[in-house]
Amino acid sequence: MMEKKQGMDSAKIAESKKKMEKELQMYKLLKSKLRDEMVLQYDKHFTQEEINELIIFYKSPVGQKYTTVRPEITKEMILLVIQKYLPEMDKKKDKKSHN
Repeated sequence: MMEKKQGMDSAKIAESKKKMEKELQMYKLLKSKLRDEMVLQYDKHFTQEEINELIIFYKSPVGQKYTTVRPEITKEMILLVIQKYLPEMDKKKDKKSHN
């Protein structure tokens, strides 16, 4: 009975590994496509000289710090909008709809 259970566990593990490998391949493909899209977007909005300046900035200490803290700043701003400004906007919207 124990051998049968181990065989089933091995089959489940193999199946899980197969699924994970498939997901990883899809992720790599998406990442590659998104990188290509990002290049197109940067090319659309920046000259090569500006891109070179961005590279210099991001390699600088303040650029490295910006890269590190930007997600936290974005998160804090989204929370601020949700907690403070959306309720205010909803109140104003409700007042207008009652008038």
